[in-house]
Amino acid sequence: DQAYFRIVADDGYKVPMEEILAKVDANRIKKNLATVSVARHHKDEKGRKNLVMIRSLIENTFQDAGYKTRRQIVPFGGWTGENILGRKAGLTNERSNYVVMADFDSVESREMSIVNSNGIVGVLEVMSVLGEYQFKKTLLGAGFDLIYPDHMGANFIIWKDGGMPKDEQIEAGFFLDGIASDTYRSADLPDEYKPKMSADWVRKDFDGTFMMAFVNNRSVSLLDNFRKQAALYSPETRLADRVVSRYGEEAYQSQAGAHAPFWYRDLKAIYVTTWMAIRHLKPNRKWSYPEAALKMSSIKTMSETIKTVIASVVEEAEILHCDIFEAPLKDDSEMRAAVK
Repeated sequence: DQAYFRIVADDGYKVPMEEILAKVDANRIKKNLATVSVARHHKDEKGRKNLVMIRSLIENTFQDAGYKTRRQIVPFGGWTGENILGRKAGLTNERSNYVVMADFDSVESREMSIVNSNGIVGVLEVMSVLGEYQFKKTLLGAGFDLIYPDHMGANFIIWKDGGMPKDEQIEAGFFLDGIASDTYRSADLPDEYKPKMSADWVRKDFDGTFMMAFVNNRSVSLLDNFRKQAALYSPETRLADRVVSRYGEEAYQSQAGAHAPFWYRDLKAIYVTTWMAIRHLKPNRKWSYPEAALKMSSIKTMSETIKTVIASVVEEAEILHCDIFEAPLKDDSEMRAAVK
Protein backbone atom coordinates (compact mmCIF):
# COMPACT_ATOMS: atom_id res chain seq x y z
CA ASP A 1 0.00 0.00 0.00
CA GLN A 2 1.03 3.57 -0.64
CA ALA A 3 2.31 5.36 2.48
CA TYR A 4 1.13 8.91 3.12
CA PHE A 5 2.12 11.67 5.47
CA ARG A 6 -0.43 14.03 6.94
CA ILE A 7 -0.21 17.56 8.28
CA VAL A 8 -3.07 18.63 10.56
CA ALA A 9 -3.18 22.39 11.12
CA ASP A 10 -5.40 22.95 14.16
CA ASP A 11 -6.13 26.63 14.81
CA GLY A 12 -7.41 25.93 18.33
CA TYR A 13 -10.87 27.34 17.58
CA LYS A 14 -13.55 25.72 19.73
CA VAL A 15 -16.62 25.06 17.60
CA PRO A 16 -19.69 26.16 19.62
CA MET A 17 -21.81 23.16 20.55
CA GLU A 18 -24.92 25.18 19.81
CA GLU A 19 -23.73 25.55 16.21
CA ILE A 20 -23.34 21.80 15.86
CA LEU A 21 -26.66 20.92 17.48
CA ALA A 22 -28.55 23.46 15.34
CA LYS A 23 -27.89 21.13 12.40
CA VAL A 24 -30.18 18.43 13.79
CA ASP A 25 -32.95 18.39 11.18
CA ALA A 26 -36.46 17.37 12.28
CA ASN A 27 -37.63 17.07 8.67
CA ARG A 28 -34.77 14.71 7.83
CA ILE A 29 -35.63 12.66 10.91
CA LYS A 30 -39.27 12.43 9.81
CA LYS A 31 -38.32 11.45 6.27
CA ASN A 32 -35.95 8.71 7.42
CA LEU A 33 -38.43 7.45 10.01
CA ALA A 34 -41.14 7.10 7.38
CA THR A 35 -38.71 5.25 5.09
CA VAL A 36 -37.34 2.86 7.70
CA SER A 37 -40.69 2.04 9.32
CA VAL A 38 -41.62 -0.89 7.12
CA ALA A 39 -41.63 -4.65 7.60
CA ARG A 40 -37.92 -5.50 7.58
CA HIS A 41 -37.16 -8.97 8.82
CA HIS A 42 -35.62 -12.12 7.41
CA LYS A 43 -38.67 -14.38 7.65
CA ASP A 44 -40.46 -13.65 4.37
CA GLU A 45 -39.76 -12.23 0.93
CA LYS A 46 -41.30 -8.82 1.62
CA GLY A 47 -39.24 -8.35 4.77
CA ARG A 48 -36.03 -9.41 3.04
CA LYS A 49 -36.73 -7.08 0.11
CA ASN A 50 -37.20 -4.15 2.46
CA LEU A 51 -33.96 -5.02 4.23
CA VAL A 52 -32.09 -4.55 0.95
CA MET A 53 -33.58 -1.05 0.73
CA ILE A 54 -32.78 -0.19 4.37
CA ARG A 55 -29.17 -1.31 4.02
CA SER A 56 -28.76 0.93 0.98
CA LEU A 57 -30.31 3.87 2.85
CA ILE A 58 -27.85 3.49 5.72
CA GLU A 59 -24.89 3.02 3.40
CA ASN A 60 -25.83 6.00 1.20
CA THR A 61 -26.42 8.24 4.25
CA PHE A 62 -22.98 7.40 5.62
CA GLN A 63 -21.33 7.96 2.23
CA ASP A 64 -23.11 11.27 1.66
CA ALA A 65 -21.88 12.47 5.05
CA GLY A 66 -18.28 11.66 4.14
CA TYR A 67 -17.75 8.30 5.85
CA LYS A 68 -15.88 5.41 4.30
CA THR A 69 -18.40 2.57 4.25
CA ARG A 70 -18.19 -1.19 4.20
CA ARG A 71 -20.42 -4.19 4.82
CA GLN A 72 -19.74 -7.06 7.18
CA ILE A 73 -21.46 -10.35 6.36
CA VAL A 74 -23.36 -11.85 9.30
CA PRO A 75 -24.35 -15.48 8.57
CA PHE A 76 -26.43 -17.19 11.23
CA GLY A 77 -29.17 -19.78 11.44
CA GLY A 78 -29.69 -20.11 7.70
CA TRP A 79 -29.97 -16.34 7.20
CA THR A 80 -27.33 -13.95 5.91
CA GLY A 81 -27.32 -10.49 7.44
CA GLU A 82 -25.10 -7.54 6.62
CA ASN A 83 -23.83 -4.96 9.08
CA ILE A 84 -23.40 -1.50 7.54
CA LEU A 85 -20.42 0.45 8.88
CA GLY A 86 -19.38 4.03 8.18
CA ARG A 87 -15.96 5.22 9.38
CA LYS A 88 -14.30 8.62 9.67
CA ALA A 89 -10.68 8.20 10.73
CA GLY A 90 -9.46 10.21 13.67
CA LEU A 91 -6.71 12.66 12.79
CA THR A 92 -4.43 12.18 15.78
CA ASN A 93 -5.59 8.90 17.34
CA GLU A 94 -7.02 6.81 14.51
CA ARG A 95 -7.03 3.53 16.40
CA SER A 96 -9.45 4.75 19.07
CA ASN A 97 -13.04 4.22 17.91
CA TYR A 98 -16.33 5.68 19.17
CA VAL A 99 -19.26 3.67 17.85
CA VAL A 100 -22.77 5.13 17.37
CA MET A 101 -25.02 2.14 16.76
CA ALA A 102 -28.48 0.65 16.42
CA ASP A 103 -30.18 -2.45 15.06
CA PHE A 104 -31.97 -1.98 11.74
CA ASP A 105 -33.82 -5.22 11.13
CA SER A 106 -36.89 -6.07 13.20
CA VAL A 107 -39.21 -8.79 14.36
CA GLU A 108 -42.42 -9.50 12.49
CA SER A 109 -44.59 -7.44 14.87
CA ARG A 110 -45.77 -4.20 13.26
CA GLU A 111 -45.51 -2.21 16.49
CA MET A 112 -42.09 -3.55 17.38
CA SER A 113 -40.76 -2.75 13.93
CA ILE A 114 -41.78 0.87 14.59
CA VAL A 115 -40.21 0.77 18.05
CA ASN A 116 -36.71 -0.03 16.88
CA SER A 117 -36.89 1.98 13.65
CA ASN A 118 -36.32 5.20 15.59
CA GLY A 119 -32.99 3.89 16.90
CA ILE A 120 -31.37 3.54 13.49
CA VAL A 121 -32.93 6.84 12.39
CA GLY A 122 -31.22 8.41 15.40
CA VAL A 123 -27.87 6.95 14.31
CA LEU A 124 -28.35 8.32 10.78
CA GLU A 125 -29.01 11.80 12.16
CA VAL A 126 -26.07 11.74 14.58
CA MET A 127 -23.68 10.64 11.85
CA SER A 128 -25.09 13.10 9.30
CA VAL A 129 -24.44 16.02 11.65
CA LEU A 130 -21.01 14.86 12.81
CA GLY A 131 -19.87 14.10 9.26
CA GLU A 132 -19.24 17.81 8.71
CA TYR A 133 -16.47 17.89 11.34
CA GLN A 134 -13.06 16.42 12.04
CA PHE A 135 -12.10 14.63 15.25
CA LYS A 136 -8.98 13.48 17.03
CA LYS A 137 -10.43 9.98 17.37
CA THR A 138 -12.30 7.77 14.94
CA LEU A 139 -16.08 7.81 14.53
CA LEU A 140 -17.83 4.63 13.48
CA GLY A 141 -21.51 4.54 12.57
CA ALA A 142 -22.97 1.04 12.77
CA GLY A 143 -26.25 -0.42 11.60
CA PHE A 144 -26.55 -3.98 12.91
CA ASP A 145 -28.41 -6.80 11.19
CA LEU A 146 -29.93 -9.93 12.77
CA ILE A 147 -31.30 -8.39 15.96
CA TYR A 148 -32.57 -11.86 16.84
CA PRO A 149 -31.22 -14.01 18.22
CA ASP A 150 -29.11 -12.13 20.76
CA HIS A 151 -28.03 -9.21 18.60
CA MET A 152 -25.85 -11.20 16.24
CA GLY A 153 -24.77 -8.13 14.27
CA ALA A 154 -23.27 -6.47 17.33
CA ASN A 155 -21.58 -9.71 18.36
CA PHE A 156 -20.02 -10.05 14.92
CA ILE A 157 -18.43 -6.59 14.94
CA ILE A 158 -16.65 -7.45 18.19
CA TRP A 159 -15.91 -11.16 17.95
CA LYS A 160 -15.67 -12.04 14.25
CA ASP A 161 -13.30 -11.37 11.35
CA GLY A 162 -14.50 -8.45 9.26
CA GLY A 163 -15.52 -6.49 12.35
CA MET A 164 -13.05 -4.30 14.19
CA PRO A 165 -9.47 -4.47 12.90
CA LYS A 166 -7.21 -6.25 15.38
CA ASP A 167 -4.97 -3.21 15.82
CA GLU A 168 -7.85 -0.88 16.72
CA GLN A 169 -9.69 -0.34 19.97
CA ILE A 170 -13.34 0.44 20.70
CA GLU A 171 -13.27 3.20 23.30
CA ALA A 172 -17.05 3.38 23.72
CA GLY A 173 -20.36 2.47 22.15
CA PHE A 174 -23.57 4.56 22.10
CA PHE A 175 -26.57 2.29 21.52
CA LEU A 176 -29.86 3.97 20.50
CA ASP A 177 -33.13 2.07 20.67
CA GLY A 178 -36.69 3.21 21.28
CA ILE A 179 -35.96 6.94 21.59
CA ALA A 180 -39.34 8.33 20.56
CA SER A 181 -41.80 8.33 23.48
CA ASP A 182 -43.23 11.37 25.24
CA THR A 183 -45.66 9.49 27.49
CA TYR A 184 -44.05 7.89 30.53
CA ARG A 185 -46.03 5.30 32.45
CA SER A 186 -44.39 3.98 35.63
CA ALA A 187 -46.27 0.70 35.35
CA ASP A 188 -44.17 -0.11 32.29
CA LEU A 189 -40.90 0.20 34.21
CA PRO A 190 -39.53 -3.31 34.88
CA ASP A 191 -39.67 -4.25 38.56
CA GLU A 192 -35.97 -5.07 38.57
CA TYR A 193 -35.15 -1.39 37.98
CA LYS A 194 -37.34 0.10 40.69
CA PRO A 195 -35.14 -0.43 43.78
CA LYS A 196 -32.47 1.94 42.46
CA MET A 197 -34.66 4.47 40.64
CA SER A 198 -35.94 7.71 42.16
CA ALA A 199 -39.49 7.79 43.52
CA ASP A 200 -40.64 10.10 40.72
CA TRP A 201 -39.87 7.43 38.12
CA VAL A 202 -41.17 4.52 40.17
CA ARG A 203 -44.54 5.99 41.15
CA LYS A 204 -45.47 8.83 38.82
CA ASP A 205 -46.68 9.15 35.24
CA PHE A 206 -46.07 12.17 33.03
CA ASP A 207 -46.19 13.48 29.51
CA GLY A 208 -43.30 15.30 27.90
CA THR A 209 -39.81 14.65 26.58
CA PHE A 210 -37.64 12.30 28.57
CA MET A 211 -34.63 10.02 28.18
CA MET A 212 -33.24 6.99 29.98
CA ALA A 213 -29.61 5.92 30.03
CA PHE A 214 -28.20 2.64 31.32
CA VAL A 215 -24.54 1.75 31.86
CA ASN A 216 -22.60 -0.91 33.71
CA ASN A 217 -20.02 0.00 36.31
CA ARG A 218 -17.19 0.00 33.75
CA SER A 219 -19.06 2.65 31.72
CA VAL A 220 -19.87 5.21 34.44
CA SER A 221 -17.72 7.90 32.79
CA LEU A 222 -20.00 7.75 29.74
CA LEU A 223 -23.03 8.33 31.95
CA ASP A 224 -21.34 11.23 33.74
CA ASN A 225 -20.68 12.89 30.39
CA PHE A 226 -24.22 12.13 29.14
CA ARG A 227 -25.72 13.73 32.25
CA LYS A 228 -23.53 16.79 31.76
CA GLN A 229 -24.50 17.25 28.10
CA ALA A 230 -28.19 16.68 28.83
CA ALA A 231 -28.13 19.38 31.51
CA LEU A 232 -26.36 21.82 29.20
CA TYR A 233 -28.17 21.26 25.91
CA SER A 234 -31.49 19.63 26.72
CA PRO A 235 -32.32 21.01 30.16
CA GLU A 236 -36.09 20.61 29.83
CA THR A 237 -35.84 16.91 29.03
CA ARG A 238 -36.16 14.62 32.04
CA LEU A 239 -33.38 12.08 32.42
CA ALA A 240 -33.50 8.84 34.36
CA ASP A 241 -30.43 6.65 34.58
CA ARG A 242 -29.21 3.50 36.22
CA VAL A 243 -25.82 1.89 36.77
CA VAL A 244 -25.85 -1.91 36.78
CA SER A 245 -23.01 -4.06 38.00
CA ARG A 246 -20.81 -6.21 35.79
CA TYR A 247 -22.83 -7.26 32.72
CA GLY A 248 -26.28 -6.22 33.95
CA GLU A 249 -27.35 -9.57 35.39
CA GLU A 250 -29.16 -7.87 38.27
CA ALA A 251 -31.44 -6.06 35.80
CA TYR A 252 -31.53 -8.44 32.88
CA GLN A 253 -33.56 -6.16 30.61
CA SER A 254 -30.67 -3.70 30.71
CA GLN A 255 -28.95 -6.26 28.48
CA ALA A 256 -31.65 -6.03 25.81
CA GLY A 257 -29.61 -4.31 23.15
CA ALA A 258 -26.53 -4.19 20.96
CA HIS A 259 -24.56 -2.67 23.85
CA ALA A 260 -24.64 -5.98 25.78
CA PRO A 261 -21.90 -7.65 23.68
CA PHE A 262 -19.74 -4.59 24.42
CA TRP A 263 -20.24 -5.07 28.16
CA TYR A 264 -19.38 -8.76 27.90
CA ARG A 265 -16.15 -7.83 26.10
CA ASP A 266 -15.38 -5.36 28.94
CA LEU A 267 -15.88 -2.39 26.62
CA LYS A 268 -17.62 0.81 27.63
CA ALA A 269 -21.14 1.29 26.29
CA ILE A 270 -24.24 3.31 27.10
CA TYR A 271 -27.81 2.29 26.27
CA VAL A 272 -29.98 5.31 25.43
CA THR A 273 -33.74 4.80 25.23
CA THR A 274 -37.16 5.96 26.37
CA TRP A 275 -37.95 2.38 27.32
CA MET A 276 -41.62 2.68 26.36
CA ALA A 277 -40.15 3.50 22.94
CA ILE A 278 -43.34 4.89 21.40
CA ARG A 279 -46.30 6.90 22.61
CA HIS A 280 -49.09 5.29 24.59
CA LEU A 281 -51.36 5.51 21.60
CA LYS A 282 -53.48 2.64 20.39
CA PRO A 283 -52.49 2.09 16.78
CA ASN A 284 -55.12 2.09 14.09
CA ARG A 285 -54.70 -0.93 11.83
CA LYS A 286 -55.75 1.21 8.88
CA TRP A 287 -52.65 3.35 9.24
CA SER A 288 -49.82 2.57 6.87
CA TYR A 289 -46.48 1.70 8.43
CA PRO A 290 -45.02 5.20 7.84
CA GLU A 291 -48.20 6.89 9.06
CA ALA A 292 -48.23 4.78 12.21
CA ALA A 293 -44.55 5.52 12.86
CA LEU A 294 -45.03 9.28 12.59
CA LYS A 295 -48.16 9.28 14.77
CA MET A 296 -46.68 7.03 17.43
CA SER A 297 -43.24 8.68 17.62
CA SER A 298 -42.32 12.00 19.21
CA ILE A 299 -39.97 13.84 16.88
CA LYS A 300 -39.21 16.29 19.69
CA THR A 301 -38.06 13.49 22.01
CA MET A 302 -35.99 12.01 19.20
CA SER A 303 -34.40 15.38 18.43
CA GLU A 304 -33.52 16.11 22.07
CA THR A 305 -32.08 12.63 22.55
CA ILE A 306 -30.05 12.91 19.35
CA LYS A 307 -28.66 16.28 20.47
CA THR A 308 -27.51 14.85 23.78
CA VAL A 309 -25.84 11.91 22.04
CA ILE A 310 -24.12 14.26 19.57
CA ALA A 311 -22.81 16.47 22.38
CA SER A 312 -21.56 13.40 24.26
CA VAL A 313 -19.73 12.02 21.20
CA VAL A 314 -18.18 15.41 20.42
CA GLU A 315 -16.82 15.59 23.96
CA GLU A 316 -15.47 12.03 23.88
CA ALA A 317 -14.00 11.96 20.36
CA GLU A 318 -12.60 15.53 20.62
CA ILE A 319 -13.60 17.75 17.74
CA LEU A 320 -10.94 19.63 15.77
CA HIS A 321 -11.17 22.85 13.76
CA CYS A 322 -8.39 22.34 11.26
CA ASP A 323 -7.04 22.06 7.74
CA ILE A 324 -5.55 18.80 6.50
CA PHE A 325 -2.79 18.25 3.98
CA GLU A 326 -1.83 14.78 2.74
CA ALA A 327 0.70 13.61 0.15
CA PRO A 328 2.49 10.37 -0.78
CA LEU A 329 5.51 9.79 1.44
CA LYS A 330 7.81 9.08 -1.54
CA ASP A 331 7.55 12.70 -2.66
CA ASP A 332 8.18 15.17 0.16
CA SER A 333 8.45 18.30 -1.99
CA GLU A 334 4.89 19.35 -1.23
CA MET A 335 5.45 18.73 2.48
CA ARG A 336 8.58 20.85 2.48
CA ALA A 337 6.72 23.65 0.71
CA ALA A 338 3.84 23.41 3.18
CA VAL A 339 6.18 23.51 6.19
CA LYS A 340 7.89 26.63 4.84
